[in-house]
Amino acid sequence: MDIEVSERLSAPLTIEALRDLAEWWAGGTEPQMSPPLALGWDIRRQWPNEEGFALWRDLMLEYESPLLAAELFEGDQREVVTIDQYEAAMVEQWALYAREKHWLDQLIVDVLHDERQRGYSVTAHWKAQMENLRRCHRSPERRR
Repeated sequence: MDIEVSERLSAPLTIEALRDLAEWWAGGTEPQMSPPLALGWDIRRQWPNEEGFALWRDLMLEYESPLLAAELFEGDQREVVTIDQYEAAMVEQWALYAREKHWLDQLIVDVLHDERQRGYSVTAHWKAQMENLRRCHRSPERRR
């Protein structure tokens, strides 16, 4: 069943569903994108509070960690950042997600669906929610 973006945007999600998926990724399955960069807009849209920022921040630290001075090789020309600079940049980036959806932004509902195709199995606690997501999903070839 094909469902338009507006309907998928209104799919009811809980932050726990995204945490469950993040735990699955942490268990060894590499995501097919950078979760904090691809999902940052949708995380901010659904949970614009401290809880949403904390989850997004954790994903940033896992998948887009800062380059620290201790990680440089001798003669390395890359620019390092301090943790304070990185934290400040994350706060700025989080604020920038308060905008309209960009074509590169992915919806959590779509990523949950795609990851199920790759073997993600929701815990029993989330099975009912996934039934809602299935009704609110459309095929990947028509996403925009």
